[in-house]
Amino acid sequence: MQGHVEGGYHTLEKQSINPLWAYAVLRLQLETLPDYPETELTSLVKGNFLHKVMELFYFTGCHQSKLQDKEWVTQQLQQALETAGQTELSHLSSPTLRALTIERARDLVLQLIDYDAEKRLPFKIRETERRYMLEEEGLHFTFKVDRIDENEKEHLIFIDYKTGSLESASEYKKHWLDRERLKNLQLPLYASLLKIAPAADVDGVAFSSLSRQKEYYVGLWQNLYAHNQNDRALINAEQWIEITDKWQSTLLLLFQEIARGEAKNRYLDVDDMRHCNVLPFLRLHETEEE
Repeated sequence: MQGHVEGGYHTLEKQSINPLWAYAVLRLQLETLPDYPETELTSLVKGNFLHKVMELFYFTGCHQSKLQDKEWVTQQLQQALETAGQTELSHLSSPTLRALTIERARDLVLQLIDYDAEKRLPFKIRETERRYMLEEEGLHFTFKVDRIDENEKEHLIFIDYKTGSLESASEYKKHWLDRERLKNLQLPLYASLLKIAPAADVDGVAFSSLSRQKEYYVGLWQNLYAHNQNDRALINAEQWIEITDKWQSTLLLLFQEIARGEAKNRYLDVDDMRHCNVLPFLRLHETEEE
C-alpha cells in the first residue's frame, strides 16, 4: 500500500498495538460513529483549546527568564487565552461556560509555567507545533511535535502535552523499553526517526500534564532537566544510543508492515485495545478463544 497516509503517529500506534486495527481504519476506512455529544464542551474541544493556549504562550524562542517575569506572564497568558478562546471556543452558546473554561485553563497553565520558571534548569523554546514530513517505504506521513525545548548545551527535550492524567514513569518505561511492540510511541518516534538531532544531543522525552496532576513532566531522561530531579533515574549515554537505535529499527518495521498490508489480529495486552474504535470488526473474543 503506497501513497499519502493521513493520521501521523496514530496510524503507527494502531499498527503497533494490533495490525488488523490499523488495516481496518487505514485500508477499509472503518470507524465507529461518535456518540452524540451531551455538551458543547467535549473533551476534544477542551484539549484543542489547551493545546492552542500552550502554542500561543510558549512561542518559539521564548526563554525561561521570560517565565520568571510575573507581569509579562500575566499579559502573555491573557492574550493567549483570549486568542485561543476566539478560535476554539467561539461555538459555545453559553458565555458563562466559555468564561469558566478559560479560567480553568488559566489555572492549569499557570501551574506548569511556575514549574518551568522555578524548577527547570535553564532552557528556551526551540519549536512549537511544528509539522514534520517523513517518507518511508513509499508512504508519506505527517507528524506534529507539540514542543521542543533546548537547554544551555543546545541539547533537546521532546515534549508531548496530555490533558488527561499521566501514567507513571515506570509504566512508560515498560511501553518504550520492555515491550516487543511500542506503545505511546510518538515520543520515541520524534527522538529517533525524525532525525531532528543526533541521539547524543537529545536529553529526554516527556509527556507534560495539562491537568491537576502535580508531576508536570513524566518520561525518559539522559540528562537532568530540573533542579529537583533524581539523577539515579538517568540513562547513561551508551544505553541512550542503544535505546534510540532500537526505537528507530522498531518503528521502521511498522512502516514496512503497513506498506505490505500486514493485518494480523494480534495484540500483546487486551488492555491496549480499550480505545479501539472498530472492536466488533476485530472479534477479539474469538481471537482469545483460538
